[in-house]
Amino acid sequence: MSNLLVRSKQIIQDEGLVEFAKSAVTYSKRKSFQIFGSLILSLPRSEGMFYSAIQDGKNPIISALDIDDYPNPQFVADPFLLRDDSRWHLFFEIKGPGTPGAIGHAVSADFGSSWEYNQLILKEDVHLSFPYVFEDSGRFYLLPEVGGTSGREIVLYESTDFPRGWDQVGVLLETNNTIGDPVLFKSGEYWWLIYGHQDTDTMAYFNEELATDGWEPHENNPIRAHQDGITRPGGRPLKVNGQLYLFLQDCREAYGHYLRAFRVDELTPSKYADTEVPLNSFLNPQSGLLNWRGGRMHHIDCQNINGKYICITDGDTDLKSLFGSRWSIGMFEFDDLIIDEI
Repeated sequence: MSNLLVRSKQIIQDEGLVEFAKSAVTYSKRKSFQIFGSLILSLPRSEGMFYSAIQDGKNPIISALDIDDYPNPQFVADPFLLRDDSRWHLFFEIKGPGTPGAIGHAVSADFGSSWEYNQLILKEDVHLSFPYVFEDSGRFYLLPEVGGTSGREIVLYESTDFPRGWDQVGVLLETNNTIGDPVLFKSGEYWWLIYGHQDTDTMAYFNEELATDGWEPHENNPIRAHQDGITRPGGRPLKVNGQLYLFLQDCREAYGHYLRAFRVDELTPSKYADTEVPLNSFLNPQSGLLNWRGGRMHHIDCQNINGKYICITDGDTDLKSLFGSRWSIGMFEFDDLIIDEI
């Protein structure tokens, strides 16, 4: 072996230099993805050579490029829509490398035609995402995912100065398993709390009141087993003419790859049954080399507004393996229900 090869081997084995090299590679990759990822999202927000040629319009409506009060934002995701008089409010996760996720807010004063990022509205020492916002009896509540993969609590917040001020009401549930993307809704005589994770099961709890205690587990928990890879909620449940639909993420091929829609046929404290129904194919990843949603779509909030179905979704490019997650947020309008069975 030549002296040069021996010397090279000694250098590589030097722990300090190895760690330096790792850091240099990490920094280089991060800077590369920042530059190229920003280039992707700064392309004209319209149909073009890199985008799908159908309905995308001015999407994405919010991306990491719009965020100015969070360190080194990498993506925005998990959007939820809430309307207050003449303004539309958008709540979503903001995430950057090495920094816990936080909750951001954007507002539209022209019924969704244009959006303006406002500010961070909730930040904790732990990761926050999936800001499930809803109104009940004139009060605004927020139910985020707390703690990411290490999260074991479901925490409810109430607005004290909408949309900016939020105080913790209390812990609704503590578990021994990972809590992913909890949804909370009223169906029949009960409030229902459902959560899941791609590596665990779908769990359901019920309560006669919206309260911090008294949540009872469904008699047949888990209501869906994780072996099928479709257990994690993918946005706000949709109710049409009394019929409840759940959106779940299909994580069989990759985390958050597709959305699936399920008609809930039975939901009682002792019984649960669902049937998968066709979801409009447009609400899944679309082709396009640099399409803002060319790789994954894993979230939807669909609401009937003045006879139109307004759908807020997120999407990621198909370049995650090279430049990391680049989730951004889009909005679509449909004349008909997005679930094809009706």
